[in-house]
Order: sequence, then C-alpha cells, then structure tokens
Amino acid sequence: PIINTHTHLVSTFSTYQNKYRNGTLYTIHDFVREMYRNCNVRAIMDVWCEAPVLMAWRELADSALTAEDWEQKWGGIDYWFVMGEHDAKSYNDAVEASILEAMAHPQCVGWGEMGLDYHYDNSPWTIQQEVFIRQLNHAVRLGKPLTIHTRKAEADMERILMEHIPANHKIHIHCFTDSPEFAQQLLHHFHNLYIGITG
Repeated sequence: PIINTHTHLVSTFSTYQNKYRNGTLYTIHDFVREMYRNCNVRAIMDVWCEAPVLMAWRELADSALTAEDWEQKWGGIDYWFVMGEHDAKSYNDAVEASILEAMAHPQCVGWGEMGLDYHYDNSPWTIQQEVFIRQLNHAVRLGKPLTIHTRKAEADMERILMEHIPANHKIHIHCFTDSPEFAQQLLHHFHNLYIGITG
C-alpha cells in the first residue's frame, strides 16, 4: 500500500473546482474518494502551511476521527495532517497560536511544512531562519515529527538542524532538490530522517 506523505487537499481541490466548472466532485471527500480510487493508497498526510491558518483544517480533521469516518467519508483511506508555516514573513503570535491549537488534535501527526527557501526568496533569510528555529523548538518540545522544506540553503539548514534537533528526532524532508552530498550528511547524522524525492 501507498502512503501519500505530502498533499495539499484544500488548494488541490480548489484548483479542480476552478479548472472543471462542471465537475461532479462537490466536496473534498468526493474528490479524495475519486482521485484515489483503485490506487492502493492506504493513508494521506495533508500539509497545512498557510498564514493566516485556514480554519478548514478542523472540519477535515474532525471528519476523520473513526474507522467508520475513514470508510464512509474517505473511501477507506486514513487521513492525517501536519501543520506549520512556510511563509516566514507572515508568521506571528496569532499564527503560532493557531498551529499550537492544531497540534493537540488527534489527527495531527507532525509540524510542517517549514524551513528555508533561498531559491524563491519570499522572505529575508534572517526572518526565515528565526521563524524556522521558533517552530523547530516548539515541535521538539511537543515531540512532533518534522516536515521540512529546504531549497538552496544547505549550510544554514544543516547548521540549524544540528543545533536545534536531537539526532533521533523524526524528520521528513520533502521534495528534496539539493545536492546528494547534503542528503548524505543529513542521513548520516539524523537516524530517523527520510527524504522525499519528486519529479
């Protein structure tokens, strides 16, 4: 079975609705059941990283609390989510409070996506680093696994992770596009680190 470890259901469903105005999938549950039909997908990990935090997360998470929910609403697929903030310049105390609230939900299994992106450069590097460290510290304190976004920030990413994350913490680096050498360094140091490679 397949576990989709990185999907953005709300934005993907919104794109579907905008592209297919006469589409027959009216809810996110309809969309998931149809898109994953006969695909051998056992579970999906929904990633929430918008600021301000979209409050639709609670409705989706609450709709996946029981095995009956998974079967009837999700087509037999387990639904889990992670939450963090990727847009550092938009991070503030209110966003952080919303993320911390989500961390207490039983379907929330991690903090992310968050990280450093020096390619798109949407926020100053110093702000990206400050916000990243702030989120890492909360995640470690809560014992939450990490979903990390990193692009063209190898030195700063390695330094920050080494300084703030225990070597046995669970880490998923998604959509990895940096060097093989950097990947090897991370895998060597962090014993529970997994790297997602996409096309």
